[in-house]
Amino acid sequence: MKSVQVYLILIGLLLASSCCKTYCTDEMLLVSFQKFKRKDVDTTYFIAYQKGSAFTQRTDSIADIKAINAGDTLRSGEIKILDITKEWEVKIPALNKTYYFSDYNFSTEKCNCGNGQFQKVSSFNVNGIMTSNAFVILE
Repeated sequence: MKSVQVYLILIGLLLASSCCKTYCTDEMLLVSFQKFKRKDVDTTYFIAYQKGSAFTQRTDSIADIKAINAGDTLRSGEIKILDITKEWEVKIPALNKTYYFSDYNFSTEKCNCGNGQFQKVSSFNVNGIMTSNAFVILE
């Protein structure tokens, strides 16, 4: 019985020491709303479409509605994470603005630990304009 416990402890230590604490993925797009007044982005809609459908096959939608004090004059500091396995339409009704995210391009990166590799967003289209990296500040 004691040898089984020692064996299980050794296996646990081996597994724990071989675990990588760094994720080898970057399958997301970061969208920042930093250049807006909070009251202007208190209601935003995120509409997901099937990738490659040219915004015709809707798969999901999310209404992001926040309560904002009427006297709040601060700027928004939000960052949203969008799944790059979908095309996205982001609507800001208060400003009558719509942003379309599509056509993701990737680069292959080496994982920080281990010998693996992963795909990272290197560029994508925002309203038909190619943007480098995986982070965009809407304005």
